[in-house]
Amino acid sequence: MKPFTFLLVLALLIRVVLRQLIAPLNQDLAFGIYIASSYFILPIMVFSARDRLESFFLQSGDLRGALVEGCLLLLLALAEGVGEAYLLLGGVSFLPLEAVPVVLLNSFFTAALIEEVLFRGFLLGYLCEIGIDSNWAIVLQAAIFAGGHLRYLLGGRWWMLIIVLTWGLIFGWQVLRHKTIAGTLLVHTLSNTITFLLIGGTVHSL
Repeated sequence: MKPFTFLLVLALLIRVVLRQLIAPLNQDLAFGIYIASSYFILPIMVFSARDRLESFFLQSGDLRGALVEGCLLLLLALAEGVGEAYLLLGGVSFLPLEAVPVVLLNSFFTAALIEEVLFRGFLLGYLCEIGIDSNWAIVLQAAIFAGGHLRYLLGGRWWMLIIVLTWGLIFGWQVLRHKTIAGTLLVHTLSNTITFLLIGGTVHSL
């Protein structure tokens, strides 16, 4: 197994398997291991793939198209956030406006950046690189991405797992369409931010 492939598999195992095994015992420990390992492994992967970053959609690509489309997808993200608020709480529970910067930074650094680089960047790019049909590559990365959120299913919130899978499919399609993760990074960050602002006043863990 090549070093890059090994690191990709390792990062996925930590995100999809190890974190979910440790979380029921110690959620903070599971989260800490995930964040620390991600910010250790992913930069090494970026460096090792520095001569072919376009293959992993880590360059600008169709930046304008990706960002414009991303802004349109924010309407879907807003609808999702409102829907989740009503399903979980029976209504919207706003966080105060002063919480916005913290929620935004948290959404970017602990979720969107890591997951978009790992799933829509390296995993999707790797699947395409080894010859898997692009449509199947989108489905596979979305399924693995959803697999990292099985806690929703185990917690009886199966519909949240479907939402994650749907976003994984949309993000995969958008990345292949525009050859950059810029748009999905924008939508993922703001989608998480919107959801936490709408339900974060009552629900502290998604």
